[in-house]
Amino acid sequence: MKRQKRFSPRLLLLLLVLGATGYFLFFGGYPAAPIDAGLPLHFEVNERISHKYLPLPTLLDVLADGKSYGSLHRDQITLTTGFDFSDQSGHKVASASKSAFSWGTEIRVKDSSGHVIGSLHKEVIASAFGFGVTNKYAVYNAADVKIAESEGLKAGVTDFTLKSINGGVLATIHRSFWWGWLHDVWYIDVDQPGVLDNRLLVMIPSFKTAADNDKS
Repeated sequence: MKRQKRFSPRLLLLLLVLGATGYFLFFGGYPAAPIDAGLPLHFEVNERISHKYLPLPTLLDVLADGKSYGSLHRDQITLTTGFDFSDQSGHKVASASKSAFSWGTEIRVKDSSGHVIGSLHKEVIASAFGFGVTNKYAVYNAADVKIAESEGLKAGVTDFTLKSINGGVLATIHRSFWWGWLHDVWYIDVDQPGVLDNRLLVMIPSFKTAADNDKS
C-alpha cells in the first residue's frame, strides 16, 4: 500500500506567502515604501514664479528649511490635469491624474511603479438654501477606504484641515496670503505622521494651483 504524500507545515506556509505576494502584485498591490517620501513634518510646496507668468506648464518646488525635496511638474500629455512628483535627484516618486464626475472630481495617485497609493476626492455640495456651494475633500487609501476628510469649504478658501474619521487632525495645508499676489506658497504641517501618505498631500496644493491658473 502506497503512503500518501503530505506537505510539511513549512512548505504550506511558504506556498501561502508566495501566493499572497503574487496576488497583490498582479491585482494592483503596491510595494512597501515609506509613506513620508523623505519629507519632514513641516514643508512647503511653492509655485515657481517663471512658470506662472510665462507660457509654461505649472511647476512647483517642494522645500523645507531651505533644502529641496523635489518638484511637481504638470503633465501636458494627458487629456486631463496630471502631475508628476520627482525627488531632488530627478527620480519620479509619484504621479496623479484627475477625473471629473457630476459630484466633483477624483485625483488618483500612483507610485513610480504605477501602483495606486490612494486618491483624493473633491465633492461639490450645493447649499439647500441657495447660498452658493461648498467643497469637501476626502482622502482614500490604496484599498479605497476613506481615511481623512476636510470640513465643507467655501469657494476661494485655501486652508485645508484634514481630519481622521475619528475627528483627530492629521494635517493642515495653508496658502500664504502675503505671497499669493506673486505666486502660490503652500505650507503643509503633518500632525500625525504615518497616517497620510505625503505623496497624496503634495498633490492637493498642486492641483489647486493649476485650477486657479487655468481660470486666470
